[in-house]
Amino acid sequence: MTDHLKAGGPSYVYRLEIAPVEASLTMVLPERVQYVPVTLAVPRGNRMALMINASRANWGGDLNVNVEGLPQGITLQTIPMTADKTSVPVLFTAAADAPLNGTLADVVGRPADANLKFVGHLAQRTMLVARDNNRDVWGHDADRLAASVIDEMPFQIEIECPRRRFVRQGSKSLKSWPNARKVSPSRSRSACCTIRRESGPRFHFYSGRQERGAHPAHGQSVGRLGGLADHRDRYGNRRQWSDRGGHADGDADHRRGVL
Repeated sequence: MTDHLKAGGPSYVYRLEIAPVEASLTMVLPERVQYVPVTLAVPRGNRMALMINASRANWGGDLNVNVEGLPQGITLQTIPMTADKTSVPVLFTAAADAPLNGTLADVVGRPADANLKFVGHLAQRTMLVARDNNRDVWGHDADRLAASVIDEMPFQIEIECPRRRFVRQGSKSLKSWPNARKVSPSRSRSACCTIRRESGPRFHFYSGRQERGAHPAHGQSVGRLGGLADHRDRYGNRRQWSDRGGHADGDADHRRGVL
């Protein structure tokens, strides 16, 4: 028997620690943006979805996920996490009359087997000071999720259920239509993503990329939505939505729209 320095002998003394094998469970919120901790902010009358992961140790089986202590007016929907899964989606919905408030909610995982009595809680690292290629110098370990009800959003996005089935690990492009534009039956074979402005200032959205020189059609393949702004884009140019589904100035790099 030797130690880490490859030394040993009759005069050496060693201490051996033995601990029982215990089952444990840790809940994790996977980052949506690298190095940015996940928080929950649900607009009034709207929804927000999060993925919740579970790390099982020394056991296996189905798992029930819940978030306790949410702000008043927020409800959640999820599905059981089966033994072969480590992640489930959770949909949070805020009532239209929910008060504006916030809480530190407890992300809880419980085994579906009633004979297993342990409970898992959230473990989330917040990096406060970083250096040398985002190396964690100083941070905070949290066991609660920061959740809040915020003001209504000035727009809503509605996704029509695709009529065709998805293959495993498959994907499908969506079509976006501003201002709840009606879709003819001939164009409704693809899933439709409707963007409806409720109130507030005008804003821009952009979606996906297209080959340079290609002409935008009425619908758009949605790759991403973003670029919220007023009636001008990030370069200060005025943007207007044309009846051909793209910019009147012929921007072929990103297909954008204005609501």
